[in-house]
Amino acid sequence: MGRRYTFEEKTKSGDIYVYEAEDEYIPELKQTRKVYRKLLGRKTENGDIVPTRKKTVKTDDDADYRTLYARLEKRCEKKDEQIASLKAEIRELQAKCLAYQKAIRKAVADLSDLPME
Repeated sequence: MGRRYTFEEKTKSGDIYVYEAEDEYIPELKQTRKVYRKLLGRKTENGDIVPTRKKTVKTDDDADYRTLYARLEKRCEKKDEQIASLKAEIRELQAKCLAYQKAIRKAVADLSDLPME
């Protein structure tokens, strides 16, 4: 166990927050590292510490997996439709490209048949 202590940190807005922290000394590096830090609350003008609100964490019981699965399935269907449409567009562009290549070859052949002056 390292050294446990409390400290205050002032924000740009002027609020002062109080933290509890623990340091641990690492002999190889000859340095201390913070291994633990917990927000205790905000310090008021008269010196009292007011706890900040706690974050709510969703548990597995709160998750509705069927709804989530249905939503993801719809997204996958939309992506599949988009992929199919892009593949069709690629086929059309490849066909146009082949047509242009044939036209260019024919034009080059026609130009090579012309007599030189």
